[in-house]
Amino acid sequence: MGAATKPSAGRAKFLRYGIAMVPTLGLLASLLLWQLVAQRDAEETEARFHEAAQHMTRLVQERMLRALDLVASFHGLPAVSEPVSRVQFRRQAETLGLPDRFPGLVAVQFSPLVAAPEKAAFEARVRADISLGYPDFAIRPSGARPYYLPPALSRADGQQRACLRL
Repeated sequence: MGAATKPSAGRAKFLRYGIAMVPTLGLLASLLLWQLVAQRDAEETEARFHEAAQHMTRLVQERMLRALDLVASFHGLPAVSEPVSRVQFRRQAETLGLPDRFPGLVAVQFSPLVAAPEKAAFEARVRADISLGYPDFAIRPSGARPYYLPPALSRADGQQRACLRL
C-alpha cells in the first residue's frame, strides 16, 4: 500500500515542474492575448480616426465648393450689368439667402481696383452718394500705394459693418 500511494521520484519532479509551468503558461497566454487585444484596439481606433478625418475632409470640400459658388454668382454680376448698382448687389445677396445658407459669413463685398491718381475722386464719389451713408468714407489703411482695393459695394449687417470699419 505504501508503494502505490507514494509518488516516484520522477513523477514528483514532473509534478513540481508542472505546477511551476501552469502559472508561467497562463502568464504567457495572458500577455499574448493582451497584445492581440491592444493591437486590435489600436487598429479600430485608427480606422475610426481615418473615417472621421475623411468625413471632415468631405465637409470642408463641400463648404469650399459652396463658397466658390457664392463667389461665382457675384462674379457674374458685372457681366449682366456694368456697372453694378447697390440695388442689384443687395438684391443678389438677398436672392442667395446669405444669412440662412452661410450663417458664418461676415460680409460680401465688391472692391474695385483704384489706382493712386484716382483715389481722391473715388473717395469723393462714395462720400457724395448719400444712399450709401458713408459721409466720412476714406480708403483704409491710409498711406501711399500704387493701387487700392476699397469696398465699394458691401452686404454686411450692423455688427459686421462696425467690424469691417464701413
